[in-house]
Order: sequence, then C-alpha cells, then structure tokens
Amino acid sequence: MPSISVVFSYPFPCFYINPTYQQEIDDFAQSQAEYQKKRIQTIHDYLLYIMSSFIYKEDMEDFCTDLLRFAMDHTYRPEVEWTRFKAKLNSFDVRHLLWSIAVRMGLGKGKLFSNEDCACYIECRFPSLCVTASGEPLSHNTLKNLTVTSNSDQIHCDNPGSDGLMFNIPSQLGLQ
Repeated sequence: MPSISVVFSYPFPCFYINPTYQQEIDDFAQSQAEYQKKRIQTIHDYLLYIMSSFIYKEDMEDFCTDLLRFAMDHTYRPEVEWTRFKAKLNSFDVRHLLWSIAVRMGLGKGKLFSNEDCACYIECRFPSLCVTASGEPLSHNTLKNLTVTSNSDQIHCDNPGSDGLMFNIPSQLGLQ
C-alpha cells in the first residue's frame, strides 16, 4: 500500500476568504462608515437649527460636540452641567431633544440606545432643568419618559423622516 504524505507550509492559514467575499465585507464596512458619518452630520444640522434659540452662538459648537459624543457612544456621561442658556428650557425640552437624537441612533428594546441612557445623560448634563416647580429633583423614572409632553414644551419630539434619519427642519426638508 502506498504511503500518503501531506506537506503543510507554515504559516498555514486557518481559513481562506474568497477575494469576492472579502470585497463585499470591505464594501459593507465602508457603507456603514458613510451612513454613520451622514447620521452624525444630520444630527449636527438638527442641533444647530433647533438649539439656535437657546444656546449662544459662541457656545454652540461645544454644546453640539458634547451631544454628538453621546450620539456616538451611548455610555458617555458628561462631567459638567450645561448652564449657559440664552432662553429658558425645561426637562421636557431636553427629553424631547435626546429622544429625537437617540431614535435615529437606535432607541428601543434590543437596540443600542435606551431610555435609561438618555435619562442618565440628561441627569448629568442638565440637572438644574430636572426639578419640579418646588425645586425637588425629578425621579430617574420620570426622566426616562422621553416623549411626555406639557403645555410649556418648546422643543418637540421630532419623528424621523421616511428614511429613518432626516429631521423635520427646513434644510432637511429641502426648504432652504
């Protein structure tokens, strides 16, 4: 009986990836990166538009940068309270603002962002807005209710456009 010899050359690959398959993986990764960049730019445009009545022009980039950091990392918690407003906001406004961003980043059960993440960010960034009329802090569970409304809302929940991304602001609706 003839002997069979097997020759291995080292280093010997553990697996082989078809070049076409690898190209598809690379293309998918590139399209995901492009979509993420578009999503962040879309949120930045929204923040510039919606917050222009509340944040001083010279503070806007710092304000946006912090919220975009949260948009890119749901575990991010700011260490400094934002207190410099040119117009009064309340907890409803910041909850609606965070909901409008998080829903575009993936908010919900089994998704990346949760109401818990948003409430924690709000508590860290806007604690002075999260109080009752008598000055008592709002409960964490209250802050997790991101879509609750009141008669004093100035920022409303902005449901995503048909693409799941666009905001209902003039520049994204093609009105500017």
